[in-house]
Amino acid sequence: MLSKLKIGTLATMLVATGCDRVREGGSSTKDLAADRAGKNIVLMFGASNGLEGVATDLDELKTLFQSPAFDFGFEVRVIPEATSAALLSESAKAAADVGASGTLFWYYSGHGAEDGGKMFTVDQNLLPWNDVGRAMKAARSTPIKRLIVMSDSCFSGNLVDGTQQVTNIGLTSASPEAQASAQANAMLDAFSPKKGTKSYASAKLYDQLLVVSASRKSETSADLGSSMGGGFTYTMRNVLAEMKQGTPSATIRQFVEKTQSETVQAFGHTPQYRAEPEASVLDDALFSSAGDASGLYLGLGADKGGDGYDAMISAGANVIRVAICLGDKATCTVSNKADVAFGGGAAKDGRTLFRSSSVFAAQDGGVVTLLAYAADGALLDARSVKIQRQ
Repeated sequence: MLSKLKIGTLATMLVATGCDRVREGGSSTKDLAADRAGKNIVLMFGASNGLEGVATDLDELKTLFQSPAFDFGFEVRVIPEATSAALLSESAKAAADVGASGTLFWYYSGHGAEDGGKMFTVDQNLLPWNDVGRAMKAARSTPIKRLIVMSDSCFSGNLVDGTQQVTNIGLTSASPEAQASAQANAMLDAFSPKKGTKSYASAKLYDQLLVVSASRKSETSADLGSSMGGGFTYTMRNVLAEMKQGTPSATIRQFVEKTQSETVQAFGHTPQYRAEPEASVLDDALFSSAGDASGLYLGLGADKGGDGYDAMISAGANVIRVAICLGDKATCTVSNKADVAFGGGAAKDGRTLFRSSSVFAAQDGGVVTLLAYAADGALLDARSVKIQRQ
């Protein structure tokens, strides 16, 4: 499959014009969110500028984070075509809204520039991460409990260990004097933290950090078009589906390492990651033990051979049978459904591959629906997806 590179330079850029569930309360189980009882937010930005996979990345991740099969416990906010102003203002708003014990999952899909991996926004600006960090910090008087930053863009490794790396240092102001002061305070806090003091709060954006990039700071990353999205994000959501079924006790470390290895193998660019403090973040469980046993998630994309579709299915433990049909839920009938028997419980591995099936013989733009059933035949969940072949 041909792919575009998610690279942005002002000289070569191709430019295109062009009510979420909130979880309140819950248990204090630590997983991807540092505290499920806190207010946790996923904030996703897209800036397509000619990349056809950006919209798919946002749509699929939104579905995944809202799926009861995963039950991540985040409010989801999506800015599909972000200007630099919107990216800064919405980042600040989300940072202000995240609770004292909450987690902010910040995600970007779009072009990254060779100049430090800066984000290329739809209003033709190159936006550095440090500006985003300063906007977030200005909106808070205390650190975010856990900040997760992911970028599916070229040269995004700069967020991990390059010129735009996500850090607590130098975010209080753009002035050199203020940056020097913030760096000194951060260094002092590393040896003798004084939580609750003004100097502590002013020096820190976060207590815990996980930053994951699609590629090294010197690498491009692949956009696979509207049927699959970005190579990194496509891999990441498939790994999540696999782990939810095959290894539900997986840690965050296992998730990022598997995403890294499978992205390298499939697409040739190497995701990077960094966590602070490493053990406190990476050794936490990826999933809560209290997921929805009736939920269903489907990720669908054209397979590499071009003759069918890869369907990533993740379903709750109560789902025994999944039916697939052409059309939306209202038009599904016995005559146009094909069953996939999961067998129940641990027998599900989360991955089912369909190739050249009559079920997926719909024309481009057609709709396929999956319906999840319990052992007694009760319909538990349904998910429809529009087919778009590259």
